[in-house]
Amino acid sequence: MARLVVDAGPNEGMVFPLGEGVTTIGRSSSNLIPLSDKRSSRFHAEIVRRHSSYQLRDAGSRNGTSVNGVRLTDEYVLCHGDQVRVGQTLFVFEDEEQMAASSGLRQPGSGTSTVRLADETPTQMCGSVRAGLGADLETVVARDRFPEGDKFRERAQLLLRLLAKVRSVFDLDRLLNEIMELIFGTRPDLFV
Repeated sequence: MARLVVDAGPNEGMVFPLGEGVTTIGRSSSNLIPLSDKRSSRFHAEIVRRHSSYQLRDAGSRNGTSVNGVRLTDEYVLCHGDQVRVGQTLFVFEDEEQMAASSGLRQPGSGTSTVRLADETPTQMCGSVRAGLGADLETVVARDRFPEGDKFRERAQLLLRLLAKVRSVFDLDRLLNEIMELIFGTRPDLFV
């Protein structure tokens, strides 16, 4: 099942499932995804499901539609984790089928992926960073809301070290060994 999750903006936290056919987005209440965003057009954008893919296109809106910070000029096939901006509203496209098929991994040059830092309760987001576009995950981990000694902060720092290994070690056997060393070298209570 695919959906748009409002990550920031007037409708923050809302989730809109994407069905068959055309899903319209805009300020008008006749849209399948109606927004209370004054910077969006009445009929701003639409997502068309074609077979197993979802294609986004701008509907001639005044302020344009962007994906991952790039303004659309043509149709765009959405990938799991893509960030879609409509006016002041920032959506994250989530597709369970794509996520399961790729196991969360993407080939270099295939777009961006999203790294989300979630608190103990899965409903509370602590931060969201696009990977691959110069975003600095370390800055998110270092924010004041994650005090020193906090389990979440330590887990996030472990994640940073694991990501650094994945980016720098290309021999699979060596990579798995180094990942296991990192995981088993941490405090046991960090995962409780």
